Amino acid sequence: MGYRKIDIEGTIYEYVVGRSHVKVRSASGLQRVVPKSEVGQPAGPGRWVVGPANIRNLVLGYVPAVIFRCEEHKHETRELAASPFWAEIHDKIFFMAACPECLHNSAMRI
Repeated sequence: MGYRKIDIEGTIYEYVVGRSHVKVRSASGLQRVVPKSEVGQPAGPGRWVVGPANIRNLVLGYVPAVIFRCEEHKHETRELAASPFWAEIHDKIFFMAACPECLHNSAMRI
């Protein structure tokens, strides 16, 4: 996959998200390589989700903690988990907040 462009405060940056690292380069040629674990949100053991907002935070110099909240059970977590129902029935990965009750209910729907 090639580099994607992102405009951050009037400067164009290009970034690519690999299997374990994120590469960001500016128009002036400066390049930065950072592990995904330092930039993204946890999505399970050894897995990280990185989006444009994470790239923006990295370029601007801050990576705030992202907290996901289950609206039904009011459980707060920093981790995402794949829904067992979507994985088994629809053969697709759907990430949701890692709420133990929601994951259990999703598994029971199978």
